Amino acid sequence: MKDLGMPQVGEGEFLPQNPGELDVFESLGGFKQNLEITLEKLIELGFTNSDWGKIERQLKDDAINFNFMVCKDYTDAHTGMAKVKYVDVTKFICAWTDDSQGDNTPFAGHFEKYSIPQIRDLLIQNGWTEEDTERQVNRIAKWAFDLTYSNDRYGWSWYCQRDTITDRMRYDDFFVDVLEFEYISKDTQFYKKKDRDGIHTFYSDKFGEYVNTDKKKTVIVDAHVIYEGYFIPGANITVGGKQKNMKRVSKQKPQISYRFERVPGKAITETAIPIYDSLQINHLKLQAAKLAAAPKGIAIDIGALNINSIAGSMYTPFDLVQVYSHTGNFFYRSSLLGGKVNTNKTFDELEGGIGKQLSEWILAYQHDVEKLLQITGITPTMAGSPAKGDKLVGIAEMEVEATNNALWPLQQALERLKVKMGQNIALRAMTTMRFDPEVKDYYAEVFGQTSIDYLMPAADFTLDELGISLSNKISATQKFKIAEAAETALKVGRNGMPEIELSDYTMILEMLEKGRLKEATWYLTYKSSKKRQYNDQMAAQNQQAQAQSLQELELMKQKGEMELMQMAAKIEVEKEAALSNIRVKEKQMIIAAETQGTIEEIKAEAYLQEQTGAEITGKFRKPSA
Repeated sequence: MKDLGMPQVGEGEFLPQNPGELDVFESLGGFKQNLEITLEKLIELGFTNSDWGKIERQLKDDAINFNFMVCKDYTDAHTGMAKVKYVDVTKFICAWTDDSQGDNTPFAGHFEKYSIPQIRDLLIQNGWTEEDTERQVNRIAKWAFDLTYSNDRYGWSWYCQRDTITDRMRYDDFFVDVLEFEYISKDTQFYKKKDRDGIHTFYSDKFGEYVNTDKKKTVIVDAHVIYEGYFIPGANITVGGKQKNMKRVSKQKPQISYRFERVPGKAITETAIPIYDSLQINHLKLQAAKLAAAPKGIAIDIGALNINSIAGSMYTPFDLVQVYSHTGNFFYRSSLLGGKVNTNKTFDELEGGIGKQLSEWILAYQHDVEKLLQITGITPTMAGSPAKGDKLVGIAEMEVEATNNALWPLQQALERLKVKMGQNIALRAMTTMRFDPEVKDYYAEVFGQTSIDYLMPAADFTLDELGISLSNKISATQKFKIAEAAETALKVGRNGMPEIELSDYTMILEMLEKGRLKEATWYLTYKSSKKRQYNDQMAAQNQQAQAQSLQELELMKQKGEMELMQMAAKIEVEKEAALSNIRVKEKQMIIAAETQGTIEEIKAEAYLQEQTGAEITGKFRKPSA
């Protein structure tokens, strides 16, 4: 892997154990070369320091309003870092043909607001002296004052002086629309080819001089290059020149800094203009109806007002109306009518207001809004309409998906533009590092010298040789599902063991918080797989150990039974031996007794024979049974 320029896998790090893990590892970028890893960091740094989030929102507005998006890459004047900036579509110009679709247009430019200090720095960077710079800046500021600030109460004499507190020129707060532009041109260069002793030598020559001899010959080389410039109104001057560290599509074709995308068809805003007009008409008519609405009042029966005096004061009907409007009190007098007291009021309150027109205009508003949603493809859920309690979650998700499908061409165009800008960032940074040691040192401090060493062999890459892809961003819903899956894996499973440890769960949550969703998904999958393998292995080992224990127990049982049998046999043998000894001893005792009896008998016979002198025959004892 070292020979391929790939990072070395340290001890304890992930190593694929089977073809499945190998595929997952490769799909997650496990086999990226050090060059690819450094390029990713380089492009990510450029987008981050350019505030791509803000640029993306502006680009989306342009896509909705104009179906057109433009960006430009540039080099930071202070650090040399490759960055990206947003270009207002309404202030952009380029060459467009249906064949090229504007890709790498031969010229492009846009107007951008520059402050007076920025113009001052721009002139100095292009070789103007401080004296000439201040003279031109004064002219530009005076032109801006006459154009924009001429009605200001202070006047030019006040603005052209230094502020006593900040020590800045007061006109430094002015802004001027500067035209930034680039164009591709063909430069013809003359070289002389000199032959000496079979060795060819080339050196630069003056433009237009031709030589054609045996030893010297003029060689003409046409090179396509980019010129960039800034037209500054007020002074009507242009600064700039041949672009340094040019990016190239191929060895012969340069790449300008402007990249843009156009979505076919009408823009959403253009399509919705009739609906906007209808909404405006409804709004104006509603305001007119509000102005024409009668205020709240009263209807008075003049003939019924027969009060002349109250508490000694004379009141006319008009005085009674004024009392009512000021205090809310109204005086009237009851009368006899047909022998009955008539207490009917002499006036009725009138509600006034806009009346039925309000509901009509509200219905007209709702009709236009619904029609606008239908034309744009935006569903009520995505439009932020009030949620209805009876709307199911599945229906809401379908509405979100429908809106995403309607806006998908705009999202695709935005992704393509981001890929283009990523290419420009990489090429600009590498080309600048190739020819500017200070910029190379700056990036070495950011990424480390080793990473820059991996990057520099690709410094002469072109767009045709540089492949960049964009990975999809995981949504908040997917992020929640990953966290939920990790929580489920932490719980005890059927085998009584969790699929991940608590430390793994904590690391996955930390990855999700940092936005490393791909790594979190891979880590969860990898750890779950490893834990399942470990659990299965432990279960197999436990099963094997249990089987071995049962086998050993059976052997011990058999061995015990064998020992018992042996002991019983031994006891039986010893018993038989003891009985045999007893029988032998009994036999011996019987024989001894018989022998002793015989001896005694012989002795008796001898004694009797000796005493009697006669021969004794026969036996004295009975034979033993």
